[in-house]
Amino acid sequence: MEPVLENAPVIYHHWQNVCTDILLDDFHNWAPMYEIDLQLGNPIYSLYQIAANKGIRIIHDRTGERFGMHMRKSGTTEMVEDHVDELVIDLAWNSYATEIFKIIFRVWINPDTSLNYMQDFISRSK
Repeated sequence: MEPVLENAPVIYHHWQNVCTDILLDDFHNWAPMYEIDLQLGNPIYSLYQIAANKGIRIIHDRTGERFGMHMRKSGTTEMVEDHVDELVIDLAWNSYATEIFKIIFRVWINPDTSLNYMQDFISRSK
């Protein structure tokens, strides 16, 4: 079991603010995808939009060294009753990771962006 993530509330609110700033008026169409346990810290933040069948899950990298992302079809969760196309991002909490996240998230929330397009986008970004 991972140790308690002491600054989890601060990190959670950071990602919440970043997502809110990007989604702007569309934020109300997104809802939590996973129950967040701030004692454990992962996922540290998640959202999904049922109309678009899209979700995002942010995994906090405690080492500060990793950055990874992949696409998956999620199963049902405590908060979601159906499968969702999900962008999973594993990243540290720093300004560089935040700027990269903003780019990736903007691509993903575009209504024309499909799971297959995003998988290709990710593979070209590596």
